[in-house]
Amino acid sequence: MKIAYNPQISLGADEWISLSKAQKVVDACYQPEWDILIDSPPATAQLLYLAHDAEYVDAVMSLKEYNGFGNFRPAS
Repeated sequence: MKIAYNPQISLGADEWISLSKAQKVVDACYQPEWDILIDSPPATAQLLYLAHDAEYVDAVMSLKEYNGFGNFRPAS
């Protein structure tokens, strides 16, 4: 199985549960003898424009608008 994963998308247990799932899935499912970990780079603004209003994306990425997790924290 190919598993797309990047540790930058996983937060600690005290953070939002959705972002702590990525590491938990890898820990539970990854078997090096059968599986392949594929680096999953952070989404670019161009990719986010496909699903969101460009002005909103730009505001979130410039820390002028709340991100989807209720804060202004920049991406890791």
